[in-house]
Amino acid sequence: MLSPDEIARFGVATRSAYETPWVASRETAQLLALLKAVSRSENTESVLTSLLHLGCISDGWVQFSFRRDLPSNEVGVPSSVHTVAGASGFSASGNQAKNRVTYSYDAELDFIRQALAAGEIVITETFQPRTADSWTHVTRISTAGLAAAMGDWRDRCARPSRDRPNWAAGPSDLPERANLRR
Repeated sequence: MLSPDEIARFGVATRSAYETPWVASRETAQLLALLKAVSRSENTESVLTSLLHLGCISDGWVQFSFRRDLPSNEVGVPSSVHTVAGASGFSASGNQAKNRVTYSYDAELDFIRQALAAGEIVITETFQPRTADSWTHVTRISTAGLAAAMGDWRDRCARPSRDRPNWAAGPSDLPERANLRR
């Protein structure tokens, strides 16, 4: 096994920022999820990764889960997020566990259509420490390749529930979603 330092030193992976292509992942026999990871180099010591997970939860609704590794100055600081794609957007509070924050919420299926048209999803996190000024962190996620990764996913998500199995909510290590329908 190689350590993270050895992986970077031998060029297996670099410590520079990256963005994976969109990937369709069959999590159960009924659930097809769409995943995308992005990273950024916080400094020469660490690369922090974010994971976007989209899963069909009910007719016309998508569970949107965004999990991000936190640098040490953001651990324990309350946060919220506002996510925008085209003219569609929504907000949620963050749930922290160790050095990660997860935002999870339900969005209308139209959010995916808006994201495809806009070409990106913009996730703006606001950190609000009790004893200092707040700050924001913006993550831009390209939707290039999303339509191809989706295949017939949108059609299957929009079918009436009697015509398709009950879809699970997402990976078991993500916290329960917040039902923030508009």
